[in-house]
Amino acid sequence: MQIDIQSRGFEISHAARNVIQKRIRHTFRYHNTKVRKVVVRLFSSIGSRGETLKSCRVQTIANGVPQLVTERKSDYLMEAANTSIHVANKAMIKQFDKLKSFKHIPASSLDGVLHEHFNLYARKTHD
Repeated sequence: MQIDIQSRGFEISHAARNVIQKRIRHTFRYHNTKVRKVVVRLFSSIGSRGETLKSCRVQTIANGVPQLVTERKSDYLMEAANTSIHVANKAMIKQFDKLKSFKHIPASSLDGVLHEHFNLYARKTHD
């Protein structure tokens, strides 16, 4: 799994970068073979009351599911990062569960159903 962390508008310390990387590896540990890349963007934004908020946007790219983007804002950088990573993991689990619940139907089993359907349709149009 490839992890890309960038900050916009402020410097992020090496310690904070390492904590975020460890959090990502720990959170996605069960899906690390499926998750190809996690992109983290940290930036400051101004809230509705004029306060400065720290924002974290997490983009997750995995095999077989659409890419997911989550964003959370907080007064504290690590809180925004932890929440956004947690939400991204929950969304990724839902996507993987959807894949598991999809039951593959072999094409050979559909032949009889399709043949029967088209025979019924042909009878209705000719009668």
